Amino acid sequence: MTRSAGSRRHRAGADPQPNATDLDRNTPFGMSADCQPFPHADQALQIVRRRRTVRTGRVSVERVYAITSLTAYQAGAADLAERVRGHWAIENREHHVRDVTFGEDASRVRSGSAPRAMASLRNLAIGALRLAGRDNIAEGLRHHGRDMARPVATLGLA
Repeated sequence: MTRSAGSRRHRAGADPQPNATDLDRNTPFGMSADCQPFPHADQALQIVRRRRTVRTGRVSVERVYAITSLTAYQAGAADLAERVRGHWAIENREHHVRDVTFGEDASRVRSGSAPRAMASLRNLAIGALRLAGRDNIAEGLRHHGRDMARPVATLGLA
């Protein structure tokens, strides 16, 4: 038996398949274990998320990894953490609107291309209301729902 760079054991002469845990400590940053280049990668991140279930008190840990082209001088650890939080703030804002205002999770539209079409129509409504200066999408929907001419005017079709 011989040892590979990632210290996984394999038979002498065998060509082991690369594994996510097989990191070659001698490869320059920006190269994967199987020497596939990531030419624009300057930093790698490990994000550890801990969640406690309220009902059971059980803690779960999730680790996710990311790479960025930003150098350590352009963005330190605190800057990268802020960017990740900012990304999720935007994601959560949009998903909250879709789920609470439009009831997307409760939608019974599930066959063919109908789910994608409905998502596109929801995105159109959200985007049009935000471009019209509405921060509260639910209020904007109620306002536009009271008069058939309002949505047409907001879309610039009148």
